[in-house]
Amino acid sequence: MMALGAMDRFEVTAAIELFHYAKALLFNSQQQRAQFETRRPVVSPSDDSALKRQLIDEVRCLLCLAHFATWQGDPSLKIEACVLQSLLGQALRSSGLDETPQTLQYLDWEQWAQQESERRTKLFAFCFLGLQSIAYDMPPSIWCDEINLKLPCSCPEWTAPDGTSWRLLRQATPGEQGNFHDTLDTLLSPVSQVDHPISTPTPVGNYALIHGLLHKLVWTRKSASGILSRVSSLDYESAFESALRKWTSSWQQTPESNLEPLDPNGPLPFTSSALLSLAYVRNCFDVSRTRKIFTWAPTEIAQALRALPPVDRKWSSLLAAYHATHFLATLVKLGVQYFKHNQSILWSIEATLCGLECSIFLEQWLHRVQDTMHDIPLTDHEVRLVDWIKEVVYEGLSSVNNCSFDRTGGPAKLPDQIITVWSEIMQGNSPFPFIKMISEVLVEYGRLSARN
Repeated sequence: MMALGAMDRFEVTAAIELFHYAKALLFNSQQQRAQFETRRPVVSPSDDSALKRQLIDEVRCLLCLAHFATWQGDPSLKIEACVLQSLLGQALRSSGLDETPQTLQYLDWEQWAQQESERRTKLFAFCFLGLQSIAYDMPPSIWCDEINLKLPCSCPEWTAPDGTSWRLLRQATPGEQGNFHDTLDTLLSPVSQVDHPISTPTPVGNYALIHGLLHKLVWTRKSASGILSRVSSLDYESAFESALRKWTSSWQQTPESNLEPLDPNGPLPFTSSALLSLAYVRNCFDVSRTRKIFTWAPTEIAQALRALPPVDRKWSSLLAAYHATHFLATLVKLGVQYFKHNQSILWSIEATLCGLECSIFLEQWLHRVQDTMHDIPLTDHEVRLVDWIKEVVYEGLSSVNNCSFDRTGGPAKLPDQIITVWSEIMQGNSPFPFIKMISEVLVEYGRLSARN
């Protein structure tokens, strides 16, 4: 945690030193635990409880270390990230990914708080491993179906200052939170209603569920890509569109949901909304097939993105373009320059990946519309969306310093202007090299587009 804190303050050298110190302490702790387990073939209940606490502490430490190493450009740290990813997956499984009704009997506030904290740690670790999988297009260390944990509690319960307040809040809670696995299945079910009452959704629950949907969306389609016909592919798209609509309804019903990255309740609603845009893009257009992010070479990645096949004009693409525009509009409304110069506290790895894929997809979609509009006239939905894109882009360009643009230039320039606005947003002051690298990809992509 101290290494991440130092990184956030741009103390790179100190952050790397703290990372290595923390890793050494963790490995020493793991060795001591292994020796203890070897010497004690019979484990008492108190020993078992201590072992579980140590395992969850290891998960927390590994999560921080893996998060730090994964987004660094140093080759040695990239190797560390691979090792830590494997260790985090092992520790997460060892800590337990199942919750039974017997494990959910709380004797007091302290016991409840400990179990709730552990649950959140495991879900955040799962989300991180899923994000790592999306970023580098590699199989996840933990599969979605392995997670059989209860979803986190409401924000008022979690922030209760004492046991008395917590008990009163528990009594006023309309129903217990559902199980992650069951809730995900409900979202993916063709049935619109459920038979059991649903408690008030929470930001952490929504965040975990959108990661679960992305996980299902990406890897279900990848595993079936060799046998999918066009008809079955459209069936997949329809099923995930329905799931994403249900998730959006849950997000809207969450009391803490808004699009303010600096909201006192935390940035998870904003980040989850960004991931929703990414999910809509991935549902109809696999940007990851050739993007080569694992190379960390902006020119090579940009060239690969330029070689993507054209976007189809279909309903799922229109939905993806709408959500990509909504994501950009949110940032433009907050202020391009404000966002750029406060990126270190406003921006995240998730938002960066969403920005990359949404910007490339929206540019490709606009090109496709322009290339085919003479043979296939624009629908009313497409006309309204293109008009909205123009408004968002022009407002964004007005915030770009040293940038002159002509509103009368027509729609032909709109795709390039999308990349210009996104490049400006992404070239911020983030301390993480991965985010800087992605911003360089967009700049190079814009240069390649201008040459053609």
